Amino acid sequence: MTTGSTRSLKRDDEKRNMKKPQRQSKQNDHPVQVQSPLNLRLAIKRPYPVNMAKLLGFMKKNQDRIANSLNGVYFIHFARFLKVSGKEVYIITTYDGDFYIYMMSFLKNLGWFFNGILPFVEGGDELIPVGENVEQFSLFAQTNDVHTGLSTPYPGLTVLDIMNNAGLLPHGHQQDSAGAHPRAARHGIRAAEEAAAIV
Repeated sequence: MTTGSTRSLKRDDEKRNMKKPQRQSKQNDHPVQVQSPLNLRLAIKRPYPVNMAKLLGFMKKNQDRIANSLNGVYFIHFARFLKVSGKEVYIITTYDGDFYIYMMSFLKNLGWFFNGILPFVEGGDELIPVGENVEQFSLFAQTNDVHTGLSTPYPGLTVLDIMNNAGLLPHGHQQDSAGAHPRAARHGIRAAEEAAAIV
């Protein structure tokens, strides 16, 4: 075997024995959970049957508009309305990031909705219009939040992450490969800056 062949084999052995760099996982073993639950309990005013019927009628009439408005909030994984009795309705959501920034974006897109249902809710009159009572509404939501845990298979991923990975973000909203939570925060800051537009 020639000297050149020996050197070539030696280089091949060195390459095989080199430790390959490990690809960093987007989620480590214990990723920070960026999602939180909100279980907003709404107590219906007396007379219960009348006001419950009005509230549910408003929701049913505006189902499509509610869905379209929710599509503009890039913080919400899931949202649903649950009648638990003749006196209570729950608004249940899973959202990303800071609660107050979430409220700003939520009210910006669904202020009209809350202005429509709060007349039938205990303590709701003082919050209308919600665009002028953001802090009071946020306190109302925190006070009436029935706290629960949240189990999720993707604790470190925001709505923006999931939509971006699936190619579902509208043109102009595509995200880079930076961390998930800062992107949601940036979107929330934009929503906060537009707070004056809440109706």
